[in-house]
Amino acid sequence: MKKITILVGSLNPGGAEKTVANLASYLGVKYQVDIITWSNNDSHFEVRNSKHIKLRNYSGKNWIVKNVNSFFGLYKYIMSNRNNCYIVFLPVVTILLLLFRRFINGEIIVTIRNYPPKEYKNWLLKCLNRLLMPMSDGIVFQTEEQKSFFSFMNSVPCAIIPNAISISGSEHSSIINKEKVFIAVGRLDKQKNYLMMIDAVSVVFRKDSRYCLYIYGEGRERNAIEKRIKENEMEERIFLKGITKNISDVLRRSEIFLMTSDYEGISNAMLEAMAEGLPVVCTDSYGGGARSIIKDGENGFLICKGNTIDFCDALLRLTHDDQLRERMGKNAKKSMQKYSDNYIYSKWSQFLEVIFSGDYGTVNN
Repeated sequence: MKKITILVGSLNPGGAEKTVANLASYLGVKYQVDIITWSNNDSHFEVRNSKHIKLRNYSGKNWIVKNVNSFFGLYKYIMSNRNNCYIVFLPVVTILLLLFRRFINGEIIVTIRNYPPKEYKNWLLKCLNRLLMPMSDGIVFQTEEQKSFFSFMNSVPCAIIPNAISISGSEHSSIINKEKVFIAVGRLDKQKNYLMMIDAVSVVFRKDSRYCLYIYGEGRERNAIEKRIKENEMEERIFLKGITKNISDVLRRSEIFLMTSDYEGISNAMLEAMAEGLPVVCTDSYGGGARSIIKDGENGFLICKGNTIDFCDALLRLTHDDQLRERMGKNAKKSMQKYSDNYIYSKWSQFLEVIFSGDYGTVNN
């Protein structure tokens, strides 16, 4: 049985982490799969097919010890599993693995999850990326925009595979059954530009007192976000709800999904919201994720990055028009069929088979 090792920083709440857990569960039916994480936290996500998947945690008690242990732990693992196929998520982990390329006889497949200029943002990472990335055997992008930054890798097989979601067989939930809630989901990070979101919804709430905003996630920007909420005097309307494992239930009860990211790959939370029949209002962020999913005015609104006025206008159009919300929600749910987990993970399996066989005629297109 072919053995696959997936490397990621952690299995904490996050889009890449959720993709790793689900991809490993799917591949574990056919292959023996290990997940290596750098964090010693328990997995936030269920990893099915556990008899095929071993969750390995290499970490120390402080930053230096943790990284030294990680480095030698990975080296020890690779020397015992030199023929594995390695699928690697996140830039620093990618560079670390490619530094071990000479010890690996199996394949190395790199995934690009975010906007490359922000992922490889300093000169050292840019140089290492350009030097080491061509040593990989395959690369998986989420969007065409991401792929455009890797023209120097024309000889490496690549595929564009978006995130997957679980499609429920339930009927579209009517707006009659929804709470008057805007919902946002994601790390509390500058990348997500929650300050713009708070400014925008504060304007809306002063014109329409029926709604409130729930933000699910944690991160280092929590204090700045709380400060902006207070500045807008919205403590009774905007709530930071932390992390939940029942995000589908929360989405199902909400009316409109919001995302104000400055840059983003394909947001899992956005896909999940659309799969639950929510109209979405999202910024056209660098990376092209929202742009590749949303048809403006049909299954959501796509707003220029940083444009608070247009963001407010889109929200007000939705809050004041029940039929528009209903139609956009239905269109959003319908448009998610091509992102079903079985279909997307079968594309992963097909790409892996191409890499294993060496027949690259069907990729790079």
